Amino acid sequence: MLAALVAVKKWSAYLVGRHFKIKTDHQSLRFLAENQAITPAQQKWVVKMLGYDYEVIYKKGSTNVVADTLSKRPGVEEGQLLAISSVNSEVMTRVVSSWATDDRLKKIMEELQKGTSHYSKYLWDGKWLRRKGRVVVGNSEEPRRDLMLYFHYSPIGGHSGVEVTTRRLGSIFYWKGLRKNIKALVRECGVCQKKKRDLNHPRGLLQPLPIPETVWTSISMDFIEGLPNSKKKDVILVVVDRLTKYAL
Repeated sequence: MLAALVAVKKWSAYLVGRHFKIKTDHQSLRFLAENQAITPAQQKWVVKMLGYDYEVIYKKGSTNVVADTLSKRPGVEEGQLLAISSVNSEVMTRVVSSWATDDRLKKIMEELQKGTSHYSKYLWDGKWLRRKGRVVVGNSEEPRRDLMLYFHYSPIGGHSGVEVTTRRLGSIFYWKGLRKNIKALVRECGVCQKKKRDLNHPRGLLQPLPIPETVWTSISMDFIEGLPNSKKKDVILVVVDRLTKYAL
């Protein structure tokens, strides 16, 4: 209802004095045309719609294909394909090339293509080598660094921290030591080191040591070294009473 109200207010210059239709897949919004409301917030919004000539047309979500698609989050496979397509094609080409330079991945791919692989976590779908649904990156520094730079430095990454960058990149791509590599990259990032605030838990107030009740029950000791020899000695032991600050 609020979305409909905001849309009407935005285009009010074109809607005032004209009859228009509000199409929705929310059946409960049909009460708008009847000027009925239940909650105080709904009553306030209905009053703001009184000056318009409109009718509400309800359409089931199952038949409202376009709006239903836009309002839903993509599935895991769809989201991965969307993210992969947004990565530079040259980077993805280097990812594919990295499989040929990794002896272990070459062996896995050969067994998967023959159907005799005992690597249950890996899958070859005819285009991508995946491990638990994530695209595998071979033992090559160039594509790995390009992917980390994309998911950290680009507007998609937004210089997020180690946890967020690892979660975004690790949900689509896989290689051993991914989190360790991202941690090193964030540590070297000048923007993160200059602009990021300390996210550690507040350390709280300082806790002072208890005050001694009598003298010489709590002392501190220290050595003064590097002095000229005096009777074959060059060190002085200093003892201080914490209560009276008396030193020996």
